[in-house]
Amino acid sequence: MILFSTGGSGGGGGGVTKVNAPMDGEGVYLTFQFKVGDSVKAGDVVIEVESDKATIEVKAPSDGTIKEFFVEEQEEIDVGPSTELFSMETGGGGGAAPAAAPAAAAPAAPSGGGGGGEIVVNAPMDGEGVYLTFHKKVGDSVNAGDVVIEVESDKATIEVKAPSAGVVKEFFVPEQEEIDVGPSTQMFKMEGEGGGAAPAAPAAPAAAAPSGGGAGFSPALNAATPPPPAPHAPSGGAAPAAAAAPAKKKLPKAVEKHDEAGISTIFYLYFN
Repeated sequence: MILFSTGGSGGGGGGVTKVNAPMDGEGVYLTFQFKVGDSVKAGDVVIEVESDKATIEVKAPSDGTIKEFFVEEQEEIDVGPSTELFSMETGGGGGAAPAAAPAAAAPAAPSGGGGGGEIVVNAPMDGEGVYLTFHKKVGDSVNAGDVVIEVESDKATIEVKAPSAGVVKEFFVPEQEEIDVGPSTQMFKMEGEGGGAAPAAPAAPAAAAPSGGGAGFSPALNAATPPPPAPHAPSGGAAPAAAAAPAKKKLPKAVEKHDEAGISTIFYLYFN
């Protein structure tokens, strides 16, 4: 795990990223693995910082092109986290926006062994006669980036950080004893977070109300009102008599008669 600090400033072609020294070091020497104009990929070693006790690799934080070195190669210098080592131009900026990502896949089920799985962190460099200082103890919770161990020599101090949030489970090296370390030296083990019960699926959203119905519109209330039910007959008794039919109105009957002169006369006769 190599530490580096980046501070990107705006610029064409994706932006310029400056990479700083990952530690404090006195009387160190630098070896460049690339030259200005070289293309690099994320994780490529650009500079090796060497002391008489340790060698620290400074890696490219992303794909890009080396633009400038701010330090001299193979000259004894002092460095610190504010020391700018080199700048690089990263690709991907200023162009068209990337295409929309495809629909997210269903989250993968956590691996077995509740707690998220164990992570073993190794030494980030080669070092002879170094001393270790623990900043956490077994059982402590840590966040990603928390310093767990400092590796100290008489020339440099290197921080070993937690790669993710979790709990420190075990240290494999002694504290404050002179030891030699390398990239294969296991420093500590931690249990990463995760692996709990899968989150409940979100509730389906309520169906939208039909447009044009107003804030208080309800399909149930706006449906045709059914006719009221027929009245129930009283229990234990005879059904009520049907209502009497209304009396028929007397209607006149017209009778037409003609006299000798051909004049017609209409008479209205009423019958019971």
